[in-house]
Order: sequence, then C-alpha cells, then structure tokens
Amino acid sequence: MFPCDTCNRQYRRIISLQRHKRLECGKEAKFECMMCHAKFKHKHSLLRHYNVHMIHMRESLVDEENIA
Repeated sequence: MFPCDTCNRQYRRIISLQRHKRLECGKEAKFECMMCHAKFKHKHSLLRHYNVHMIHMRESLVDEENIA
C-alpha cells in the first residue's frame, strides 16, 4: 500500500497515489450542488450526486400520485 503523506489515504498503486496528490489532496472543492450546497472536487461527482436528488423527486411524485 502507498499512503499519502498529507492525508494518510492509502492506495494500492503508486500511480493512484500520484493522481491523488496532483488532483485531490489539499484541493478545495469547487463544484457545489445548487439544491443542498454539498461540495465536490470533481464535476462527475456532482453530476452523480444530482441523481440522488432526482431519485428522491421521482419517489415524491409517485407517492403523491398514489395518494390522489
């Protein structure tokens, strides 16, 4: 295992540790969810997070239709 000397996360491959240091470690999250203000370091993580909101919205609509 290869530990990060800054945050102690561990990686199985040195290339993964290098990518972590270059792109993630110590970087401030710059992508923010407009619905709940959660912050993400990567745009794809924010887009994946939006799916959570969409699932909850769909469930709410189904519940409302079943009540009516």
